[in-house]
Amino acid sequence: MKSLVIMSAWATVLILQTLSANAAPRRTLSNHVPPVVTSGRARRTGRLSGTTRLALVIGLPLRDRGGLEAFIARVSDPSSPDYRNYLSSPEFTARFGPSKEDYQIVMEFLRSSALKITNTTPNRMLVDVNASVEDIERVLQTTIGTYYDSITNRDFHAPDVDPSVPVGIPVLEVLGLDDFGRQASSGLKVLPRGVAPDVSGSGPVGGCFLSNDLRAAYAPGVTLDGSGQTIAIVGSGNGYEPEHITSYAQLAGLPTPLVTNVLLPGTGPVSPPGVNDLEVALDIEMAISMAPRAQVLVYQGSLDDAFNRIATDNVARQISTSYGYGAPPVGHRKANHDAVCRARPIYVCVFWRPRRLRRRQSPRRSSGRPVCDLRRRDVADHEWARRRLGIGNCLA
Repeated sequence: MKSLVIMSAWATVLILQTLSANAAPRRTLSNHVPPVVTSGRARRTGRLSGTTRLALVIGLPLRDRGGLEAFIARVSDPSSPDYRNYLSSPEFTARFGPSKEDYQIVMEFLRSSALKITNTTPNRMLVDVNASVEDIERVLQTTIGTYYDSITNRDFHAPDVDPSVPVGIPVLEVLGLDDFGRQASSGLKVLPRGVAPDVSGSGPVGGCFLSNDLRAAYAPGVTLDGSGQTIAIVGSGNGYEPEHITSYAQLAGLPTPLVTNVLLPGTGPVSPPGVNDLEVALDIEMAISMAPRAQVLVYQGSLDDAFNRIATDNVARQISTSYGYGAPPVGHRKANHDAVCRARPIYVCVFWRPRRLRRRQSPRRSSGRPVCDLRRRDVADHEWARRRLGIGNCLA
C-alpha cells in the first residue's frame, strides 16, 4: 500500500510539472524535422511506440560566440599578437563554455521532467539522456512518427514538428530525435568483384598504396615518424577488426600499431564490426602509414560526443574522421559545429573529408582495399576546404 501511495504521489508531481511546463511560454528549437519530412517526400506510416527508449544528446550554446570567432581569427593570424597563444581546455570552458548556472538549469529541467541523465561533460556543452518516447514527447511537446522514404528505401522515425522547451532553459538543440540522418561513411566505394583498381602503388595486391607510397606523395624526404604525437580518430561507433590493422602494419613493414579504443556513452564494451568497419580500419591505417609511431585513439560513439570528448581530453593534436550525417544536416548539427570550434583555440588540426571531394570520386578511385582511395590531386582541394568549411587550422 505504501508503494502505491508513493507511485501515486510521483505521478501527481509529473502531471503538475507537465501542466506547469505547458502553461509557461516556450521556445521552439528549429530545424529538428528532417527535410525529407517537411518536404512531404517521406510517407508517414504511424507513430513510434511510446515505450521505445531513445538516447538523446542535449546541446547547450557557447557563451560569447562572437568573441570566440574573433579569438579564433586572432590565434590563427600570423600578424596577431595572439597568434598560436592557444587556450587550455579549462581556460576555454571558463571563457566560452556554458556557465555552471546554465548547465545546472538544464540538468534540473531534465531531472524534474523524468528524463534520465546518463552522462555529463567537463566543458558543460552536452548532456546525454535516455528516456521513453512518451516522456520525450511530453517534455519537448512534439510527436515522433514513423516514416518510409521510397528514394532511399528506408523506414525511419522523426519528429513531426520541431521540439520546444520553456523559455529560460538554455538548450541549443536536441540530437537523436530521428534516425534518418544516420552517421555514415563519407563515400568509400568498393569496386565490383573482378574489376581492377586504377592504382599504381607498391602493394602486392593490385598495386595498392602502402605507407612508403603515401609518405613519398605527401611528405617526401621527411624523417619524422609521429613519435610523441597523438591522433584522434572518430570511429562513429563502428567496430573494426584489430587483426586487420596488425596485418596491414606487417605488410607495410611498420612497427606494432599503438591503437587504443575510447568508448563513449552508449557504446561498449567494444562495438562489433559493422557495415562501415572498413572505413574505420582505413582511417587507422592511414594514420599509422603517415605517423607509424604515433599514439592513435579511436573514439567510438556519436560524432557529437566524440568531438566534445576529444576537446575535453585535450590529448590529441590531430583529429581525423570520414563520417558525417549527410546533407543538409538536421538542425545544422549546431552542437557538433560548436564541439569542432571548441577544438580550434586549443590547437587541434581537424582532417575531415568534405562532400566536394566525395562527389568528385569515381567508382574506380577506390578498390575497397586498405589505403587505396588516396590521390595526389586531393591536395589541391585542401585550401578550398579550409576556406569553405572553416573548421580547423589544418583541414584535409
